[in-house]
Amino acid sequence: MKSSILLFFVAFLTFSSLEKAEAQNMSTLFLTMPQSLAFNLNNEMRRDLIDLNVAGNKSVVTNIMQGTSELKALTADYLLLQNTSSSTIEAKILPLGDSTKMICVITTVFSPVADSKVEFYSSKWERLKGDYFTTPTPVDFMIKLSKEEQQKVRSVFDAIFMHYTLSPLSNQLTATLTSMDYLSQESRNEVMPSLKSNRLNFQWNGKFSRQM
Repeated sequence: MKSSILLFFVAFLTFSSLEKAEAQNMSTLFLTMPQSLAFNLNNEMRRDLIDLNVAGNKSVVTNIMQGTSELKALTADYLLLQNTSSSTIEAKILPLGDSTKMICVITTVFSPVADSKVEFYSSKWERLKGDYFTTPTPVDFMIKLSKEEQQKVRSVFDAIFMHYTLSPLSNQLTATLTSMDYLSQESRNEVMPSLKSNRLNFQWNGKFSRQM
């Protein structure tokens, strides 16, 4: 009797561990991704993309909108989907504490220049609103400026566009200031002498912190 109970307990723990691991696998998460994110792919289309990727073939399907969607990269914890000809979805499973995982999702639209939105979700696709990432401003990309110079830089950027990308190999996020491509030549010439770099890197440590 004791051995039966022990076997049942071990089997229960094993099943729970497998279920938890599966829930944190990117393929499974892609299948359960909310329609609001992958709006033009139904479940069957997503399965086809995964199967093509696993088979080593080009992972492309005709989507609900009669366009094409391509799964460009898929690993156990990372996904890059060319959702439409002018938009992408990028997702990465990140650690939150000792055993909890969360998902960082970046949606990018490439018009008029690349512009992204960063969001965080639980493994059940519940939206998380913690302080996991602070959006940089154009001033963050500049050399050290006086308050007057900072104000001048801010006045040049009447619209701010930022392209965020995730690393498939590490827990790093890169921010690229694409507003530079949107500026007039005159405004660009005004800002360029103060520009230190058009990219900033952030490392995950429970939140994305800027690498200096």
